[in-house]
Amino acid sequence: MNDLEEVKELFISESSEILQKMETTLLFLETNPVTDDKIHELFRSIHTIKGSASIFGYEETVNFTHVAESLLDKVREKEIILDKPLISLLLDCRDHISDLIEYAANNLVLEEGMKANQTSLLSRLQSYLTNVNTNSENKEILPEKLEVTKSITPQESISENNWHISLRFKPNTFRDGLEPYSVLKYLNRDGKILDLVTLTTLIPDLYTIDPESCYTGFEIEYKSDKDMSFILQAFEFVEHDCNIQILPPDRTYQDYLDFFRNADDKKTKLVRILIAMGTLSKADLKKINQWKRKSTFEQTAPSEYTKQESIESIPNNSNSISETTEEKLEKEEIIEKDEIYSDKESALNNKPNKENAPRESKIIRIDSVKLDQLINLVGELVIGGANINQLSQNRKDPELLESSSFLNHLISEIRDMALKIRMVQIGETFSRFQRTIRDIGHELGKEIQLTITGGDTELDKTVVEKINDPLMHLIRNAIDHGIESKEKRVSIGKSPVGQLSLNAYHETGSIVIEVNDDGKGLDKDKILKKAIERGLVSSDKQLSDSEIFRLIFKAGFSTADKITNISGRGVGLDVVLKNVETLRGTVVVNSESGKGTTFKVRLPLTLAIIDGFLFKVGFSYYVVPLDLVVECLEYKENLTTNNGSKNFINLRGEILPFLRLNEFFNTNVNTNVRKNILVLQYGGRHVGLLIDTLHGEIQTVIKPLGKVFSNLKGISGSTILGNGEVGLIIDIPSLFKKVEELEKVNW
Repeated sequence: MNDLEEVKELFISESSEILQKMETTLLFLETNPVTDDKIHELFRSIHTIKGSASIFGYEETVNFTHVAESLLDKVREKEIILDKPLISLLLDCRDHISDLIEYAANNLVLEEGMKANQTSLLSRLQSYLTNVNTNSENKEILPEKLEVTKSITPQESISENNWHISLRFKPNTFRDGLEPYSVLKYLNRDGKILDLVTLTTLIPDLYTIDPESCYTGFEIEYKSDKDMSFILQAFEFVEHDCNIQILPPDRTYQDYLDFFRNADDKKTKLVRILIAMGTLSKADLKKINQWKRKSTFEQTAPSEYTKQESIESIPNNSNSISETTEEKLEKEEIIEKDEIYSDKESALNNKPNKENAPRESKIIRIDSVKLDQLINLVGELVIGGANINQLSQNRKDPELLESSSFLNHLISEIRDMALKIRMVQIGETFSRFQRTIRDIGHELGKEIQLTITGGDTELDKTVVEKINDPLMHLIRNAIDHGIESKEKRVSIGKSPVGQLSLNAYHETGSIVIEVNDDGKGLDKDKILKKAIERGLVSSDKQLSDSEIFRLIFKAGFSTADKITNISGRGVGLDVVLKNVETLRGTVVVNSESGKGTTFKVRLPLTLAIIDGFLFKVGFSYYVVPLDLVVECLEYKENLTTNNGSKNFINLRGEILPFLRLNEFFNTNVNTNVRKNILVLQYGGRHVGLLIDTLHGEIQTVIKPLGKVFSNLKGISGSTILGNGEVGLIIDIPSLFKKVEELEKVNW
C-alpha cells in the first residue's frame, strides 16, 4: 500500500468516526435542549469532512457538505432553529455523506438512486436557506474573522501591484485534518507567491511542544490578476481554523491602520516584517502616521476650530512639526514606544509557560492488521516460553528454573498488555444502535427510549465487531415483536413510550450483554403451536418454558402475522444463535407475559490468549478457561450415584452433576491414575468434569481447528503445549448444555 492509499484509509476511518459522533450528537439534540457547544460540534464535523475531502479531490462530497455546512452556519448564527424535522434532515444528510465517501474512496460512479436522493436532500437544505431573513442577500458574505479593507478616498490610498495576506493558523488545524500547504499550493495555481515569511515565535521548546498542534503563521506577498473572490476561495476550507487578513493592491491608509489594529502580533514586529518584504516603505509609514495624527486631531479639535480652518490647513510636512510635538504624538502612531523590544526579549515573552503548555497527546492510531500481527507474535512467544519452562522442569537446573520463571513472568505481563490494547469499551457499539432504534420506531409508529448501562465494560475488539449483527437482530426483534404500539400500551395502562435497555457486565471470565424490553413478552402458546405446525416438536411432548423460548432460535422460525421491512421472513434469531456460538458464547431468553423479554448473551472476553487450566483424560490433554474453575476434588466412588448415565456427587450437602469426559469424547481410560473431579462455574450454575490427572495453570494460545474439525462438538479450539503436544480447548457452553440434557433424562 502506497503512502496515498494509507492516507486515504486514514481519511475514511476518521470520517467514519466523525460521522458517528455527528449522529450521536443529533440524536442527543432530538430529546435534549439545543446548546451552542453541540451546534458548534456539528458544524465542526461537517467542516472537517469537507476540508479533508477537498484534499483528495472528492468534488461530490465537497459540494454536498458545503451546502450542509452553510445551513449549520445559519443554525450557529441562530438564523435557523434546529428542530426535529431539521434534525431528521441532517441525519439523512449524514447517511448520504457516508455513502459519498465510500463511493469516492472506491472510485465508483454514483448510482441513479443516490443522485436522486442527493438532489432531494439538496432541495430540502436549500429550502431552509432560502427561508432565512433575506436582508443580507445582496451583501457579500465573507469568511468568519476575515478582515478585508474598504477604500475611503483616492487621496488616502497607496497603490501597490500585489496582494498582502496575513495568516495565523489555530492550534487544532492539524487535528481537523487540514494542511496549510494546500492553501499555498492553491494560491500558486493562478498567481505567484513572491515572498513568504514564516512566523515561528509561538513554537514552544522540545519539552513542551505538542506535535499535533499548529503554531505557525505566514505573511505572504502575492501577485495575481484575480479578484477578491478567487482569493477567498483559497481559504474556503480553513476559514474557521485561522485568522486571516487581506490587504488589496489599492489599499488606503485606513486599511493599514485596521490591519495593525486587528493583528494579534506586536505592531513593531509586524511593521518590520512588512518593510523587509517591501510591502510597506518607511516613507509610506511616515505618511500613514501623519494621516493618523491629522485624523485624530480632527476628531478631537474644538468645533470653533473646524469652523475657521479646514483639514488641509493642518501642516502635513514632518519638518514643520517640532521634535517635542512629534514625541507627544508618537503615542498615537502605528509604532508606539512601549511596544519596542529586542529580539531577545521577544523570545522570552513568547516562550510558553510549562503550566499552560498544550496537553501531550496520549492516543496513537494503530492499524488493526498490525495489532493482529502483534497478538500472533505474542502468542508464539507464549508457546516458546512454555517450551523453555518445560525444558527447565525436565533438567531441574536451579539457575535455569529461576531464569525460566522470570522469563515467563515477563511474557505474562507482555501478553496481558498486548491483550489490553485490543480491549475496547462496548459503549460505542451500544451508542450506534440509537439511530437504528429511532428509525425503526418512526417506521412502526412507536416511540422508544433507549437506556444504556455498563457502556464502559471492555471486550476484545474482535468480539465487539462480530457481536454487532447479532445485537442488531435482537434489537429489531424487540421493537417489532416485543414493544406494543402507543395505543395498545395506553389501553393496558403502560407508558406510551416503550423502554429498551442495553446492559453489559463481567461475570466469571465472561461478558454478559442483556437486551431487555418492557413489551408484551413471548407468547408461549403461539410459539409452541407454530413449532408443532412446522414439525419442530411433537404435539405430545412436554416442554419447559425455557425450552419453548429456545424454539424461536430455530432456522426459519417466525410468529409474525405479516411480512414487513423489519421482520416476518424467518431470518434473524437463528443467525443470532449461530454467530454467538461461533464466538464460543450462549444466548438465554427470559420472558414474562405482559412485562417484557430479556435476551442474555454471554461471551468470552477474548478469542486470542487466555489463562487456562490443563488436565489429562486418558492420553489426551485438555484445557478449560482458568476463570471458570472453582475447585478440584478427588473422585470417590462411594460419593457417586451411578445409575446408567446418571452421574451426581454429593458436594458438601449439595447435588453436583458431573460429566465423564472419557465417555463424552469416547477416549481410552488410563486405569493407572487417580481420578479427579474438576468443578466449573458458568452461567450461574456448577458442573463437574470427571478427569484423570491435573497439570495446573497454563498460558493458552487459542488456535482454530480448521475446516475439517469445524463441526466437532465440545471442542472450541486447540493450543500447543510446552512439550510440543496439542491440547484441546473444551467448549464449556456446549458441555453445560449436554449436562442439562442428561439431567432431564435421568433425574
